[in-house]
Parts: sequence; C-alpha cells; structure tokens
Amino acid sequence: LEHAGQSSPAPQILKPEKIAPPFKAVVGQLKDEMKSRLVVELATLSALLSKSGSNAWSKLHNEILDDRSLMLAIGDTLKREGESEARKKKALQILSENPDKVVQAIP
Repeated sequence: LEHAGQSSPAPQILKPEKIAPPFKAVVGQLKDEMKSRLVVELATLSALLSKSGSNAWSKLHNEILDDRSLMLAIGDTLKREGESEARKKKALQILSENPDKVVQAIP
C-alpha cells in the first residue's frame, strides 16, 4: 500500500491470523444483512492487503472467495434494498474481479 510515495505498515500490523478466527466465529451468528456487510468489508480489506504482496492476506482472501455461503452473502448485498451504494460497489467489484466465483454467489 502506498500513499504519497510512502509504504503503509498496514499489512505488517494487521494480521489475518488474528482477524480470521473471530470473523469466522461471528459471521455464522449474524443476521443476513450484517453478515453481508461484514463479508464485503473483510473481502475488500483482504483483497487490498493481498495486493501488497502479503501471502497471508491473499490466503484469507481466497478462503473467502472459495466459501459458497460467504459468496452468497456478497451477492445478497447487491439485491438488498436500502444498502449503501458504496457497499454495493464494493460487492460488485469483488464479484467482477472473480468471475469464476460468481456462480457461487447465485442461489
């Protein structure tokens, strides 16, 4: 991650092995709307941080993309009335960057 020519320490500070277990524990207990929001945000974060060259973040991002229930949650974001346009754009970007996973997001 770079901003104004400086590299960000985010991939070193944020550790997917610290975030993934609580995410997995909580996401299954959330109602659909909150689950979708959380999944979209973590998928967006993991995609961004994996682009910094972090194998651990890339692995987490791939785990999200390979999980049918999480992909369904991302797809649900696009269908939900009242969802923010920003979140819908994030969901659409995730799906458009991973066309081979889109089938998983169709119920």
